[in-house]
Amino acid sequence: MRFKIDTEGFKKNLFLKDTFRHKPGKVIKVFPFIANATSLREEEVKLALIDFKGVAGACFREAMGLSQNADFDKDKFIAVVCEKAGAPGDPNLKNILESVAFDEHGQLVLFDVLVYPHIRHSKFNPTLTNIAKCLYSVFFDLNEQQNLKSLANKDPDNLLYKLILLCLPADEKEENVHERYVMASEKTKALFKKDLQTLLSQPDLFVNSFHQLLKFYFFRYITDLTIELNSFFDQPTDKLFFSVQWEKLQDYRLPITNGWKMFENHVEKIFSHAVNLEMINYIEGFQDGPLTYQQISVHLASMDKDEKDELKEALNELKEMYKEGIKDVNWGNFSPSQVDTDEATVQRAIIELFEMIEFQFGQSNRERAKEAYQQWMIDFTNFNFSRKRGKLGLSLALNQEQLLLLTRLCVGNHDRIRLNQLWDELEQRGVRFDNVSRDHVLSYYEKINLLEKKSDSGDAQYISKFNPTML
Repeated sequence: MRFKIDTEGFKKNLFLKDTFRHKPGKVIKVFPFIANATSLREEEVKLALIDFKGVAGACFREAMGLSQNADFDKDKFIAVVCEKAGAPGDPNLKNILESVAFDEHGQLVLFDVLVYPHIRHSKFNPTLTNIAKCLYSVFFDLNEQQNLKSLANKDPDNLLYKLILLCLPADEKEENVHERYVMASEKTKALFKKDLQTLLSQPDLFVNSFHQLLKFYFFRYITDLTIELNSFFDQPTDKLFFSVQWEKLQDYRLPITNGWKMFENHVEKIFSHAVNLEMINYIEGFQDGPLTYQQISVHLASMDKDEKDELKEALNELKEMYKEGIKDVNWGNFSPSQVDTDEATVQRAIIELFEMIEFQFGQSNRERAKEAYQQWMIDFTNFNFSRKRGKLGLSLALNQEQLLLLTRLCVGNHDRIRLNQLWDELEQRGVRFDNVSRDHVLSYYEKINLLEKKSDSGDAQYISKFNPTML
């Protein structure tokens, strides 16, 4: 028999006595979230999700093989700098350091690449650390690690900054256990590498924008994955549309119909998908793993009928164990939907298991865990990529800083690119504007002198590279 359930592992990790526990993330890591949103109410966590420098610092430490546990003692650091400068306890120097080296939240100011390893959250939160580990797992490999190390070896010209860097605590090496998350598409990963290389080509640009790059690609990763999971075995077709924050919207516009509303509809089911994939990946017999629906579909294409029947039988066994572990709902009321395809045996079983998970959430107080899990994704996106539009509700929206960074990444190492190419490059990165939003973007480019017009056609208009100080 090729396919069988790892019953021992399944019951050990997903059952408490004879009751099923919805605890994804043991055999397959889909999202770096938890089914508890209590800490989202803390101001420190909200600021960390918006600022994202602490996440970038943790991601940088992952890449450099540095400890995530070492603390940064601000007062001790200032004392060391004063001592090194030959002015121990000097109040004037202390005040200068307070204003130059730290921001209003007491966090080190990012003036150099070497500061990133010392940027930490004001309050430890495991989900924020998991986001950094997720980003490292999905987007970084040996080449990115080497590039970061090379960039970190360059010295600043500013003498005070040199002194500050000299007095930073020694980096603590640590053999980090790198967790493996579901991979981004090869196309998205290649774009990240290209965009990271653009930042690395200009150290000032990297220092100013590395955390913003990670923030954007985290959004890209979780939204792409969410839409893919909701498509199950089909190719995803839904496309999200953005607006810019300074424009007005009407209810018929694509940023409203295919923006936040579409995003929120997809997000509603991410916890059920995470649980479903966790259960499915306890089935042994695949040559590689862990697997998503799309990856299972690839395997199905090369299976014979007997293998498919075996896999379906294992899935049916999972469904029965799940029913037995959920005793507080009436399974007699569960009615699976129908899959409109002839080759739907295995696919049908997987989708039905997902529907069972969704059903029991709606019939029990466990709905709160599902809502808490998705709240992390909703709040992160709301804090960073949305705009309230009165009665129309929220829309996905970019601010000027985000638009400028994406524009700079699209231009890359060219001196300029055609306007039509810019729209294509933005769309490749998952950012789509309707024609009205494009007009607002163009007006902004004209205002800051980025648009070169040879004529009014897109092929005769160019977007120029600009100085990193604009970001």
